[in-house]
Amino acid sequence: ALRGVAAALLFLMWNELFARFPIREVSICYAGAYLVSVVVQLAMSALPAEFALVVTLACPLVSTALLACTVEHLPREEAVSQPARGWVFPWRPLLLAMVYTFVAFAFFQLFGGNAGSVSRLGTAAVSAVCLVGCLFFFQKSFDAMALGLAAFPLMVAAILLWCWQGDNATAIVAFLADASNVAFRIFILAMLCNICYRYNVPALWLFAIVRMSMMAAEGCGLGLSLAITWLGVDTTAWVVPACYAIVVLLTVICTFTFRAQKPSGISWGIVAKDEERSSRLKDVMGAKELMLWKCSQTARLYGLTHREEEVLSCLVDGMTRTQIEETLILSESTVRTHLRHLYGKLGVHNKEDAIAIVTKAG
Repeated sequence: ALRGVAAALLFLMWNELFARFPIREVSICYAGAYLVSVVVQLAMSALPAEFALVVTLACPLVSTALLACTVEHLPREEAVSQPARGWVFPWRPLLLAMVYTFVAFAFFQLFGGNAGSVSRLGTAAVSAVCLVGCLFFFQKSFDAMALGLAAFPLMVAAILLWCWQGDNATAIVAFLADASNVAFRIFILAMLCNICYRYNVPALWLFAIVRMSMMAAEGCGLGLSLAITWLGVDTTAWVVPACYAIVVLLTVICTFTFRAQKPSGISWGIVAKDEERSSRLKDVMGAKELMLWKCSQTARLYGLTHREEEVLSCLVDGMTRTQIEETLILSESTVRTHLRHLYGKLGVHNKEDAIAIVTKAG
């Protein structure tokens, strides 16, 4: 119980920190965290009970120390955000994440200790792919929606294999189910951080809702398997139809969730409540107003800070670097730094390409 309380508090505090980062860095953090968790769990399983207890007590202390150190050295500029605005809670992805969690934990409890190590390998595999991809192959742009989409076939394959092969496929089912669950968790956590980053949403209560939802799904999955085991329920008559029903449910929810979504790099299809109204207003804007509106859309889409958006607006207005310095009252080195960060987030190397992205926005 104490470990659960400590884990929940650390989860909220770390996610409040992650919500200040652009989406690619957030995905790296989550993937790395899952890899570290697998290593620690495997190490603890090989240690004597006394040493495992010491590690259990040390983990929250080390995590708290790392959190304090990270916050102390965090650049202040990255904490700047847009003013708070209306936004849409992503309840459909959260519902889908709860279904994935329920199935994964039901399998975990059903298989007991026979597939624990194999399921951790599923976590490690997904985390490693995400981490390597972010670090080496998606340096300019990253779309974690691919993780959300990949979770569906992985979970469906796990359920169908269990239906067709039963205990003969325990290892591969545990691997696929855990990989699916972790892939979607990285997706939804990164998506929520992006919402906080773009819309200045309070991260603590948002992630508290997610944490409670995930724990409820975990409890339901574990409770169902425990009830089946303790009560000696004969599952032969209804387990296969139930599994097929879950597959149908997953298909419906996934279709409903991703049908209108566009893999736009970091937007996830999550839009502010007033975005539809803004899209109608652009029809009556003048040329300059329309370009400023497009700068605002680009800034929210690519996770630009308020100052970076101002620099982008100056670029679109045709200003030189010297004029930007005079207009925004910034030093030459500061403007150079903002331009470097701006080009990096947009995935371009010059102002012409940056202006082209703004022109296509909206």
